[in-house]
Amino acid sequence: MKNTKFRSYAFIFCLLFQLKLLAYSEPQNCQRWLTSLNNLQFLRNYQTDISSCWLSLDNMNGYTNFVYRSYLVTSDGLFLVFNSYGSGPNSTHTGAREFYFFPREPFRNDVEMDQDTVSIKINHLFKLQFETKVIRLVNQFNFKVKTDPKINRNNQGGVEILKYPGVYLDLGFSMGRSPSDDPQRKGVFKNDLDQSCTVQNKDIFDYKEGDSVLQGDNVLKETVSKICPDFLWKN
Repeated sequence: MKNTKFRSYAFIFCLLFQLKLLAYSEPQNCQRWLTSLNNLQFLRNYQTDISSCWLSLDNMNGYTNFVYRSYLVTSDGLFLVFNSYGSGPNSTHTGAREFYFFPREPFRNDVEMDQDTVSIKINHLFKLQFETKVIRLVNQFNFKVKTDPKINRNNQGGVEILKYPGVYLDLGFSMGRSPSDDPQRKGVFKNDLDQSCTVQNKDIFDYKEGDSVLQGDNVLKETVSKICPDFLWKN
């Protein structure tokens, strides 16, 4: 592989084609935007065939040794942590951790940036914020995250969410592919009351001809309610 940008973008394109996303964005709210700040390269683009806006945040220092962590945010609530572990096959030298944040709301071009920080509004509850020098998530009063600076295969992607002001889905970590690709894998819904509900991918994704579609919020609420009656989904 000649450069890490190609590896990262190839993984993103593959993921987006497999995940037939719900239409939470319009082209006018997702004009193409490519820029760099300190060590961060930011790209926003609209994927017409799946009606999705996606935003990638890449570590420019990783382009020399193939060891880096980058992030992908999409307009349907997906937050993906991508790790590259050096030069080699994707099956053994890349890994991904997936999260979904709820409620999923229309993307309105809500991106702010200055020299030190990039902020992306996910929904009315919070924004994801990234430092531009070391390319990591910023802790906020209502959102806490633990980031391992080490890039290795044994830390589940290196990002753990500790606090979120609502419901989110943690699909876990997988080598060489997206965790949502496997219908038999399990994910965990979590809320701000420290409740959790474990579900199989096949119960929350629709799989057809190699594609996967995460069900709508109302359907997910019903599914979670049946599996975990005590789980509170407030938003």
